Amino acid sequence: MGSDKDGLWKEILVSKYGGWRSLREEEKSSRCSLWWKNLKKVWVSEGWGSSFEVGISWKVGDGKDILFWEDCWLGQDALKRVFSRLFFLCPIKDAKVAEIGSWSDGVWVWLLE
Repeated sequence: MGSDKDGLWKEILVSKYGGWRSLREEEKSSRCSLWWKNLKKVWVSEGWGSSFEVGISWKVGDGKDILFWEDCWLGQDALKRVFSRLFFLCPIKDAKVAEIGSWSDGVWVWLLE
């Protein structure tokens, strides 16, 4: 789900469950299928979450698919854990990288307002 951009199966899972990111969420949703609930249990009990996230690397690209605070796109840990005080103060906790800033002539320009 992390790399397939055009698959119908991915579109269905993302629209229904939020994609693979929701596997790491501990909340139980009544709208989840039995299959998804069981996958979430295995994800946690077997330690797949930690091994999966350690085993992937992020390619930010246009930044429209990467969560600025939640995803480990810059280093080995999510920015919300590295800069917990800033995360607490930030009013836009679910922003994508593209919504926070962009590169302009090789320089990062913040789009904070």
